[in-house]
Amino acid sequence: MMTFPVSRAIPAGAAIVCLLLAAATLAGWAWHAPFLIGAAPGQPQMYPYSALGFACAAVSLLLMLRAAPAAARASHVPALLVLALGLAGVTMRLAGWAPAPLSLGLGAAGNVWSLPAPLTVGLFVVL
Repeated sequence: MMTFPVSRAIPAGAAIVCLLLAAATLAGWAWHAPFLIGAAPGQPQMYPYSALGFACAAVSLLLMLRAAPAAARASHVPALLVLALGLAGVTMRLAGWAPAPLSLGLGAAGNVWSLPAPLTVGLFVVL
C-alpha cells in the first residue's frame, strides 16, 4: 500500500482549499450570488480575475506534487497562466484601463478600480 507523505499533505490541502474557494467565487459570479463572492456581506469581493489566478496556482501546485514527471511538466502551464494574469493586471493598472469582462457586476462603474488589488497581481507575478 502506498501512503501519501505528510510533507505533501499540507501543500495539497492548501491547494484544494484554494481551488474550492476559487470555484465557489466563480460560481457566485455566474449565479449572481453575493454570499459566494465575498467573505461576508459588506466585505470586499473577490473578482473573477483573482479567482481564476488562484485556481491556476492551485492546479499548478497539485500537479507539481504528483510523482509523475509528465504531471510535473504539465504544472508549468497553469503556473505560466498565473504569471500572465499578474503581468496583465499590472499592465492594466498602470494604463488605467479595465476591459468590460473585468468589470463584471459593476456595469458602467467598471474602471481600473474593478481590477484585482495591486497586491494580488503583484503576488501573481511573484508566484
